[in-house]
Amino acid sequence: MNYSDILSLSTSWNIRRHTNGKDLVDEITDLGFRKLELNYNVTREMAEEILPMVDKGRIEITSIHNVFPKIYDESFGTDSLLLGYPDPSMRAKAVELTIGAVEYAARFNAPAVVIHPGEVPVPRDYNRLLEDMLLDGRKDTEEYRALYKEMIELRSSGSPAYVELIRQSLEQICDYIERKNYKVALGLENRTRCYQIPVFQEVHTLLKGLEGLPVYFWYDVGHGMLLEQMGMFDNYEEAEQLVERTIGAHIHDIIDCSDHFCPYQYSDKLDKYLDIIGQIPIKVLELGRDCKPDEICRSAEILAEKLSKISKGSQ
Repeated sequence: MNYSDILSLSTSWNIRRHTNGKDLVDEITDLGFRKLELNYNVTREMAEEILPMVDKGRIEITSIHNVFPKIYDESFGTDSLLLGYPDPSMRAKAVELTIGAVEYAARFNAPAVVIHPGEVPVPRDYNRLLEDMLLDGRKDTEEYRALYKEMIELRSSGSPAYVELIRQSLEQICDYIERKNYKVALGLENRTRCYQIPVFQEVHTLLKGLEGLPVYFWYDVGHGMLLEQMGMFDNYEEAEQLVERTIGAHIHDIIDCSDHFCPYQYSDKLDKYLDIIGQIPIKVLELGRDCKPDEICRSAEILAEKLSKISKGSQ
């Protein structure tokens, strides 16, 4: 199976090398991809340059990554409270920006908007502190367990209020989608830091609270692996429980506590998750800028072949 038939490539890979939408797309299509995810660093000008390529059928946009197009205010960045701001005016602005991404998704005929909903504010960077201990081989120590317990207690006590604010924000966005009769879904992505929302249980809470609305889980496989090794959950087991409500996946490998590496270049960790990935409609390679073109093509070939075998085996 040709990987261009089933895999999309995110512009996260090459966005930092381009200021022109055509050049951005050309570099990706030169690798054999015709499906793309437009990430949150794509500017308004670049988006307008890309739109005619979609209209002409040259490329297909599988997903738009909120906040889109690029904004320069970190208060509404991908690592912010965003849809969970307690301040009503800040939350209203975040809803407005996300609706802007929905508008672009509709224009691009993209079926999904990927959303980083928010986080639980914490007094220090527990993620970095815990990862430093992991890398030093200190996970099985009293120091690690004490810090992890401190983080979990803070996270657990703060989570319900922020999850409810996020739910309210998503409900407003869904009301807009319904009024406009758009065929756009919202994908809530699991995050890479231990204090960010949502982890899997929070996804269940949000999906239940928004039942019947176009809100789904967006599974980032690598992020799940990172937090699993921290001790937060069983990544496979949790993702499997949500697969029927999952609209898309970000696919990449991890090394130690770093992510966005090409699948199968350094390890076969993704083998464990192939049956889950195979059931997810939108499959996006979300790779780092250091990945080389030949590495990406080889990775996509291997992944597509493995997914094809699983698909045939289930028939």
